[in-house]
Amino acid sequence: MPTSRQEPNLPDIVITSEEEAYQVLRAAKDGKLEPFANLVFKGWPTLNLYLQGDKFHQSITPTVMRGLLEFQKGIYQSYAAAKYDHPTKRLSQEERDALEIRVDVNDGSSDFEINFQQIAIKLIEQLGGKLDPVHVLITVVSIAVLYFGTSSYKSYLENRKDIRAREITDDTQRKTLEAMKFASTQETERLKIMSDLAQNDHRIENITRIAYEAQTEVVKSMAAGNKAAIEGIALPPGMAESLTRNARRKSTEVRLDGVYRLVKLDWTDPLKFKVRVYSTTTGTEFDADVQDDSLTGRYKEYLREAEWSRSPVSLKINAKVFGAEQYHDAVIVAVEPVPPVPQ
Repeated sequence: MPTSRQEPNLPDIVITSEEEAYQVLRAAKDGKLEPFANLVFKGWPTLNLYLQGDKFHQSITPTVMRGLLEFQKGIYQSYAAAKYDHPTKRLSQEERDALEIRVDVNDGSSDFEINFQQIAIKLIEQLGGKLDPVHVLITVVSIAVLYFGTSSYKSYLENRKDIRAREITDDTQRKTLEAMKFASTQETERLKIMSDLAQNDHRIENITRIAYEAQTEVVKSMAAGNKAAIEGIALPPGMAESLTRNARRKSTEVRLDGVYRLVKLDWTDPLKFKVRVYSTTTGTEFDADVQDDSLTGRYKEYLREAEWSRSPVSLKINAKVFGAEQYHDAVIVAVEPVPPVPQ
């Protein structure tokens, strides 16, 4: 991933472990990343899934296959979120082929491994012409730690454990869950890095949410084994099923920040303002409610001005995805005028 044609002697950033990946992300987040020539993954990451049971003899069961297909879907959607700012965009066959995961079944018949390194190369190639080098690095390394990192799965399991402990009414089951500990201080610190990156870049926020769905399906598939582990994290019998119960969302929440043109404004309801918007980046068109600043009403004023002048406007939008390329329950949470282009 070249950063400068004028400086060919810059060093590569070589990542050989999860710890190094987070060091790079922290430096990028803090603006302390040194100039570099290429991003290289060496020997890391791979995702290891261990399953033991009568059905696992150099084969993958339908249950596990469903989890892996959802994992693949997450990779596709994360790429679409990064490159097109459109998580549900239909990818070309060439793009899908380039990002297709390969699952290796190791000796012992219950040990599955997915290698990220070839996917990373394709991601860098595909995103290189769309984003600047630092954003490509943040995006690709974020995908690596979210989908393949041990800390990400530990944080996911800790989160699900806490949620299920609040949902369960049986005291014995609840105490059993509360006694389990998946995440440590290290995972908390790493989760903070990803949270900060997501707060500053809605693309990373979308990738984080998409990865959560993929993690849910992978963990759920681990229930098929008598014994199971993800990245060495043991899941006792019944634990995978318990932790993922009610975890699957009927919709995926996404951020759709960007520059839009207003197709139609509906001010007929004094309590709810609706707007039909058209994204100048993705070409998508959908309806959204306006969540206004109740003290000043400035968002509505910006929208009125944009409608009258037929000028684009910068919007921050929360939405849900129920199907391919269909956004619902969209809410505009912030509105800013787009500065005029200097002549």
